[in-house]
Amino acid sequence: MKKTMVVIGLMGLLVIGFIAGRYIQVSQQNDVFELESSTQVELLNYEVQELEETFEGSEDLALFLDLHRQLIEIHQELVIKHQTLKSVRESVQQERLAFKELNVRLSVEDGIALWTNYNALLDIKDAFVATQGQAYKRLADLQGQYDLEHIELILQTYQEVLVVLNQRETMIDQAIQFFNDSLIIYQNYTHM
Repeated sequence: MKKTMVVIGLMGLLVIGFIAGRYIQVSQQNDVFELESSTQVELLNYEVQELEETFEGSEDLALFLDLHRQLIEIHQELVIKHQTLKSVRESVQQERLAFKELNVRLSVEDGIALWTNYNALLDIKDAFVATQGQAYKRLADLQGQYDLEHIELILQTYQEVLVVLNQRETMIDQAIQFFNDSLIIYQNYTHM
């Protein structure tokens, strides 16, 4: 009886894992930040010299330029990490398909680990989706307001956007780690 329940539980995990893998693939295409829209942000297209001229005479110029530099750096890091995430996700999907073709059963520990990783990825996806509209959209909303009159609003927005982008970077790092952990589990079966 106990063995039957374990086998049924593992089969359930596999089925859910396969279904979940398909769901993650479809949903992540829509839920990650869109690089096309993020590169249209007015400020990220300015040269430092143009910004210095615009805010010349402001005592907040140094802070503004530092925040601007940080925004560009984290944006570039997010673009790279997003590509890494996409790549490792595709690798997991390929290994999962190779595993499926082997008709091999997962160990209980591996099944639990995959299930845990899947749930963690869902939580990360939900947290990422919750941050939509709090970063690049806010920068885009500043369009046409890059002048001394709005410097305080710009500085506040930059600081708040940096917090969100740092959170996203952490989420992407965690997602990459969970996908890598899942990849290793599948590879232990497919590369025997």
